[in-house]
Formats: sequence, C-alpha cells, structure tokens
Amino acid sequence: MEIKEFKTVGSEENKKSGKKRQPKATRPPKAKRKPEQKTKTGIGLQAKLKRLSERLDKAYLFLGGYILCAVVTVVLGIAVFHIPVLTAVLVLFIEAGMATCLHNLPVWLHGIVLVAELILGIAVSQTIFLVLLMLCYVFAILSLKYLSEEDALKKGETI
Repeated sequence: MEIKEFKTVGSEENKKSGKKRQPKATRPPKAKRKPEQKTKTGIGLQAKLKRLSERLDKAYLFLGGYILCAVVTVVLGIAVFHIPVLTAVLVLFIEAGMATCLHNLPVWLHGIVLVAELILGIAVSQTIFLVLLMLCYVFAILSLKYLSEEDALKKGETI
C-alpha cells in the first residue's frame, strides 16, 4: 500500500514542479467532528453543564432568599416586636443550626418541626416572629438540599 503525501496548494514544491491540486475524489475524507462529545451517562457535556448551572441558580436563589429572610426577621423582631438584638440573632442561629442538622430528613419530619415552632410561638405570644423564623427555616432547608445535590453531582454520585 502506497501512502501519498498531500501538500498544500501554495507550497513551494508544488509551484516549482508545476503540480496541480488533486481533485476531491482522490483526497482522503475529513474526519467529522461531533457537535457534542458524549459522556459515560449518554448526556452531552453542554447539556450537563446547562443542567448544573440551572441547579446552581436555584440553590443560590434559595440561599439569597434565606439571607433576605434572616435580615428581615431580625430587623422586624427588633423594631416591631421589641425583641432584644441578642435574642433575635440567637434564635436565628438556632434555626440555622436546626436546618443544617435536619436537612436530610423526610418532609413529614420538617412538618413536625414547623408545627412545634408554631405552637411555641403561640405559647410565648410571638406568633408572627416565629412564623418569620419558620420561613427562614424553609429557605435554609431548600438551599441546603440543592447545595448538597450539587456536591453530589460534582462528585459523580447519583441522586
């Protein structure tokens, strides 16, 4: 089998020898490039990155919602409900700690925690403040859920 050397049209050797460019039929076919390389799971890299960015957007949206809710809760607790600053912030940190510890539990257990908080709010006659804290708890749980899913995706684990 003989291997022919292909030279570019404007090369010096072609100009000197007077050789013309070979017709298309005798040229070797160009390798076709795939628009998207497939991964092991069969999902294209571009689609996987798009899905990852959408999930990250949700996770950071919930995290931003938690931060906004926390600030509003503390400010309203201090200004409207006349709760001392230390108490409002401490209760908020307790909520964040509970959310961090309990974010992997089933949904019905979160419901029990929220009902217990509501009963506590009625008992201490600070229902609206504890409803705001419940909202912070929900945002914390959702942001932790989405962030932990992203960590699992980055490590290659299935969810």
